[in-house]
Amino acid sequence: MSEIASGNTDLSQVHRGEAASLEETAASIEELTTSVRQTAQNAQHASSLAHGASGLATQGGELVREVVARCGTSWAIHSVSRISSG
Repeated sequence: MSEIASGNTDLSQVHRGEAASLEETAASIEELTTSVRQTAQNAQHASSLAHGASGLATQGGELVREVVARCGTSWAIHSVSRISSG
């Protein structure tokens, strides 16, 4: 009988160890899931900002083309050169 009791004790300890390991694994997976969600949200925000910046750049280019068309090419080149050289 003592061998059976000893075997049961050993088996019980193995199961406790496995349960603890599973709890650690579950906690790690939960942390990873949280991290992945945050990364996805950050990527979505970055994409939105990039899209907005692209739209502003496009509008800026259209305004420059409009100025060039209205004022004439030589005047625009002179103005841009003055602005660039500070």
